[in-house]
Amino acid sequence: MNESRVVRIATSKGIKTWELAIERVGRDWLLDLAGDGASWSAEGPDVFEALRHLRTQLDSAGVLLCVNGSRPEAWASGMQRDMGEGRVVYLCTIPRDATRPPQVDTLGEANADAVGTVIAQNDFHERWMASFSEPAN
Repeated sequence: MNESRVVRIATSKGIKTWELAIERVGRDWLLDLAGDGASWSAEGPDVFEALRHLRTQLDSAGVLLCVNGSRPEAWASGMQRDMGEGRVVYLCTIPRDATRPPQVDTLGEANADAVGTVIAQNDFHERWMASFSEPAN
């Protein structure tokens, strides 16, 4: 699968649109982001993990990628990664409830005010996992 799409990015200078190329390379996924004369590439065993590798680079540059997989509450389960290649993520909530979280397209558009850094996502995921030791609502 080779695909290219226009995505929004957020920086301290505002919102811009850049191009994201998505490519399957053997068993891995390659994401290439380009705009304003700059480019970044990252690879991973699934789309969500490749996105996290890409976002780690972008975080250092002060760039937030406005896609669902960049939301702090977004996370791909093992099954979503294995069976669905990380192309969808759950949108988790704290406090959690007894129902399964909604699923959205990992690379689907998200509002700039809804996305965050990989560190923020890791922090949310740790707090969400810890919530399993608490009674569900």
